[in-house]
Amino acid sequence: MTADDEDVLRIPVEWHPHIDPRRDGRSLPALTPVPKAAAKAAKLVADAATTLETVLAGPTADGDCVAAARDQLAGIATPLGAAVVAGVVTTTLADARLGGLAVFADAWASSHGIVFAAEAVAELADLTVSAGIPKQSGSARSAETTGPGMDTQAPPLGPRPRSAGEQHPARWPAEPVARRVRALLAHADEADYVAAGIALAARRRGEFQRTVTAFLLPTEQSWLGAGAAGSGSRGITAVDSLLARTTRSAADGSRLLTALAADRNASTEQWWSLLCTAADGLDDYTVLIGLATTLLHGRPLGDGRVPAVPAARDVAAAILAALPADAAFTALTHTSEEEWDVGAAVATAVRRFPRRGLRLLAGVQASASTAAGRLSRNLAAANPALAAEVLSTLSGAAADRLATTIQANNRYRVAADDAVPTPLTVVPWTRTTPASPVPAIFDLPVPPTEPPSAHWLPGEQHAWARHRAAEAYHDWDEAFADWASVADAHRRGALSDSKSVRLFAEGPATLVGPMLAEWHPDYSWDIGRHARRLAGRHGVAVLPTLRRMAAEQPLTCAVSLLPFRDAAVAELMAELFSRSATVRTVASAWLARHGVHAARLLLPAALGGDGRGRTRARAALRVAADGHEEAVTADAARLYGEAAGEVVARLTAVDPLDTDPMSGRAARQPVVGDWADPVLLPPILLSDGRHTLPRTAILTLLTVLATRGMRRSHPLLVAIRASCDTASLGEFVWRLHQIKEKTDRRERTGWEQRAGADVSDWAVTALGLLGDDETARRIAGIISGRARVVGAARNVAVVRALAEIGTDAALTHLQRVDRRDRTERQQDQARLWLTIEAGRRGLGLAQLAQRTVPRLGFGPDGRQTVDYGRRRFSVSIDDGLQLVVTDETGAVRKTLPAVLASDDHERAQAGQDRIRVLRAELRAVVDDQVRRLTDEMTRPVPQPVALFREGLHHPVLWPVSRGLVWLAVEPGRKPVAFRVAEDRTFADVDDDELAVTDAATVSPAHPARLGAGLDRWAKTFSEYEILQPFPQLGRPVPALTDDERGASELARFHGLVLTGAALRRLTHPSHAWQKAGLRPDGSYRALIRETGDRTVVVELDVSPAGRRRIHRIRLHDEPGGGWGDRQAGRPFGDLDSATAAEVIADLTTLTEAGQIA
Repeated sequence: MTADDEDVLRIPVEWHPHIDPRRDGRSLPALTPVPKAAAKAAKLVADAATTLETVLAGPTADGDCVAAARDQLAGIATPLGAAVVAGVVTTTLADARLGGLAVFADAWASSHGIVFAAEAVAELADLTVSAGIPKQSGSARSAETTGPGMDTQAPPLGPRPRSAGEQHPARWPAEPVARRVRALLAHADEADYVAAGIALAARRRGEFQRTVTAFLLPTEQSWLGAGAAGSGSRGITAVDSLLARTTRSAADGSRLLTALAADRNASTEQWWSLLCTAADGLDDYTVLIGLATTLLHGRPLGDGRVPAVPAARDVAAAILAALPADAAFTALTHTSEEEWDVGAAVATAVRRFPRRGLRLLAGVQASASTAAGRLSRNLAAANPALAAEVLSTLSGAAADRLATTIQANNRYRVAADDAVPTPLTVVPWTRTTPASPVPAIFDLPVPPTEPPSAHWLPGEQHAWARHRAAEAYHDWDEAFADWASVADAHRRGALSDSKSVRLFAEGPATLVGPMLAEWHPDYSWDIGRHARRLAGRHGVAVLPTLRRMAAEQPLTCAVSLLPFRDAAVAELMAELFSRSATVRTVASAWLARHGVHAARLLLPAALGGDGRGRTRARAALRVAADGHEEAVTADAARLYGEAAGEVVARLTAVDPLDTDPMSGRAARQPVVGDWADPVLLPPILLSDGRHTLPRTAILTLLTVLATRGMRRSHPLLVAIRASCDTASLGEFVWRLHQIKEKTDRRERTGWEQRAGADVSDWAVTALGLLGDDETARRIAGIISGRARVVGAARNVAVVRALAEIGTDAALTHLQRVDRRDRTERQQDQARLWLTIEAGRRGLGLAQLAQRTVPRLGFGPDGRQTVDYGRRRFSVSIDDGLQLVVTDETGAVRKTLPAVLASDDHERAQAGQDRIRVLRAELRAVVDDQVRRLTDEMTRPVPQPVALFREGLHHPVLWPVSRGLVWLAVEPGRKPVAFRVAEDRTFADVDDDELAVTDAATVSPAHPARLGAGLDRWAKTFSEYEILQPFPQLGRPVPALTDDERGASELARFHGLVLTGAALRRLTHPSHAWQKAGLRPDGSYRALIRETGDRTVVVELDVSPAGRRRIHRIRLHDEPGGGWGDRQAGRPFGDLDSATAAEVIADLTTLTEAGQIA
């Protein structure tokens, strides 16, 4: 394209459907005849027959109009008769169907000629069929106006000429007919066009009719006269819209369009017609630049700002992208934000005007990471010769910027076709031979029956049995004072479902266990809250109830089925897997957790079930068999025969690029929107760091990413990650997501934004398919903010993307979501994915947290190197968990040195940036470990000694482990305290080496458990100058008095009045206390802390003013705590010393914040 070519306005073909053509316009869109137009018009008239009879007999019907209409219906056609009939038909159609009126134009033209059609439209413009409020909701009559003195509650009926006093209609329902006739006239031969002009010249009686006739023949500009100024003080009407698409005057067109923009009532489709027609017909199209800029960005106005027009933004962007003017390109690409929300239009503009784009982007001061900087670099890379030519025409700062861009691009070359990863050169959706359907097998042998069973992760059942979600409303001081009485009320049917749920969730197991078989509750809010607790306490015995509740309310109850293996559960999970994303996550967790066993339970339905059930079972089977394909195939052959094994082998080998994994049908090529144009995205480097993927390969990759059912483990994606630079892939999908996020936010309507409606999630899924650790960090940074912005489906997708990345860093971020996120739904989603990963590795969640602490880029020796070119520095973590830098001479320093002139500035800057990020990452990881280990110290979660030894070779866990005293517990032996010596061996308090077998478990030692050795350990750490990551040996260890050990109540705290601040601190998630006895007014009557097999209960008296006072503190052996129970509690001496110390310390905190009454 030459420079001159970029200064010519060429109307894009995509605009043609929106343009009202004119014979003297810049383009003349092709005209497609409407097939069977006369028959379609006759059908519309027949459908309106009843209305026609009513209206023609109406009290305001004009005699000439009625006579002409009846002649028209009898087959005697006249323009007036055709107009009256069409006008009545408009009153019967809802607004969404008005476009169908255009068939009248083709019907009239084909039967009576184009001149007749033009005359009929002119008559229609001077006709009023009805006035006032329409009888039919959504009817086009809502667009007609009321004449002076008319009764708006009982509109008079009957066609009549438009009176002189009538206002112009705000919208003209017959406009589709006029637009079609104008198009037919634009394509008519010269003789017909002239004849139409003569005929219409005689039909220019009223102002609105004059406007319509000018619209039909826009070459007759003299017909506009003073009307081109618009309706002015009378408000925006249909006249303005028609005139804006008729006039060639740039001044009049700009004024009319600006008035329409200020009115803000036009729809998106109307804006397409207005602006595209104006661009085609105005003698000076540049007047559209200012208007389009206002529509797109808004404009300042005094102290305020005129906002952009949402309905017109896409249209305005498309207009600016096509106008060959610097101002248009600048208005489109100018933004201070990181991404454009009109990226498709920007991509179109640079394809049409690459020379202008290179020149103008060079004048923008933008870093390479911004949208403008990235676009400039991609445009120069795609057009290297043109970039060099444009550079020769520039000077000053613009020339320097473009030269820098070209120089940066010279470091990379677009890869040749033979260097592109093979999977991206073989496009799967172009295969001509579709995969044959997988057959069903009926009359299967009956497999051996497997009784329902529960399979718990380490520590999971204990946690579930004591799980407390936000509790249901209970009347604590009356109900449940005596569990036996409550159970008796349940047997007599005198207990509500809500209270029955609490009975089985918290009542003594010996009491409620025998009643489980006869418990058949209806769903209630409480059962969803207590479902996990019920599963943890009662196991398989409560499975039938939980399964039924999960089928009715999967969103709250399905998660309670995760530990259970059962054929009915497998069938339910297959069904849930086909539902919404939120519920599908639970089903995915169950399928992945039970793997081969889940697949075995699904085989009968997947091989020979009914149609819909078979489709669901097969989709679920593929998830369960992921990574276990050979074992599942062998199971199928063993249980059901070789043919079944072959079918399963085909099912588990399904490629989502060939077959939709959900429906089993041939996969369709997904549509990638214009917003994802490669010119807007960062380049993808190959693994050699010198070549980039070509545009065709990137387009193929985008289509692959948009394919439903893609997994990170897909061979194509594995090959791409192996062939391409990891960081550039992560940056690519992150920018893809950012652009889509901006586009979706713009496309949502106001209510959709408030409700969090989602437009598309595949760009979010792509984060998990190709993202890296940096992507995971970015995802984690937006999750909490996203929770209140977008809907549930995208929340699920974002959390899943984090889990799909699956690196230690990604799982660490997922654990933070589980631990810290402010929304219970996102916490549940994070916990589900963590459970899946823990199940795959055969670990508990606490063990997974230990195993997945990120290494932060440190090598096996605990060091990483920063390269300054001529100088290199080693970075490591010291005993104080701070970064230290060592130069080549062995000198230690806290930070990297300043960059010298002799250094490689780019490498040095990259190194400094990396260390800056590393400090923040290290601080976050250390905070995580301090929180985790403090929690494990106060609430022990023993880990296998083998897992503990692994951590001693971890760059972060090693200095953390060295700074603590640990307890090793051998089976059948007393716990032994030890520390980790410098050589990674274990040393006891006497500094002798301690041998610990692989059968032992390890946990941080609570100072109360060290007994008399506490002081000796403190002395050892002081002598060796060992720094502790958190106060362990200096932690306060308050103890129970002798009287308190034998007492069932902790009387020293009775009568304490608690402040709101103290209660908020104690019930924060970082503490072990929870609220209980929640009331409908938001108050609560107890605090509980579950410790092993005991529960500490702080019962509260609440005054009418809401002031809380400690009534009593007791110890119970039931997981619910028995708060409100009048029976005696357990003696506090049952608590071990560490738990007693933590309870007293927490209550002492309350004492310091409150006061004793």
